Amino acid sequence: MIALNDLVLLLSEVIIVTLGGLLVFVSSRAYRREKSRSMLAMSFGFGVIVVGSLIEEVFLEVLHYPLIEAHTFENLTVAIGFVILVYSIYGVRD
Repeated sequence: MIALNDLVLLLSEVIIVTLGGLLVFVSSRAYRREKSRSMLAMSFGFGVIVVGSLIEEVFLEVLHYPLIEAHTFENLTVAIGFVILVYSIYGVRD
């Protein structure tokens, strides 16, 4: 029987990956349609955030890393993803 904590964690991970994947898809379509480099950077930023979230689960469940190490890695990738998103808004000149 799966513990409630594990079920909540898994469900939240599925929601994050699904919505994040949708954001990557929509922003990459916008890039292809408009040829906007800012949309390309935005798509990449969302992708980094989603991949970081997935890798945390792999570290925890498959590789059995301690929670603090897996969560630290996720936080670093989310921070990098947000830096890319800010760059896509303020730094890219189309």
